[in-house]
Amino acid sequence: MLTERPMHRVDAYEMVRRRTAEAGLKGKLGCHVFRATGITAYLEAGGTLENAQAMAAHESPRTTKLYDRTGDEITRDEVERINIQSELPLAPPTRCEGSAPLLSSICMRCEA
Repeated sequence: MLTERPMHRVDAYEMVRRRTAEAGLKGKLGCHVFRATGITAYLEAGGTLENAQAMAAHESPRTTKLYDRTGDEITRDEVERINIQSELPLAPPTRCEGSAPLLSSICMRCEA
């Protein structure tokens, strides 16, 4: 035990927020980031979901799975699956064939 009194969760959260800000990290990082990082590192090292659940004291493996970030990495192969067809127009037309201005994709002149 480091002190006679346990640290309140709000104090722990504020300490983490201060330290991450001092480190120059952007965004709202809290204590649960450490849970997610620990669970993910454990699973990436070959640990089981059931043991991660027990270490995190979760009642359900579904809760533990929420902290698992192993599937968040997108590989180059996945990005290369994107197929952009060059035949598609880059922007919708702003005038109809009769040169009437379009409003919300409806030609005010020919109502097409």
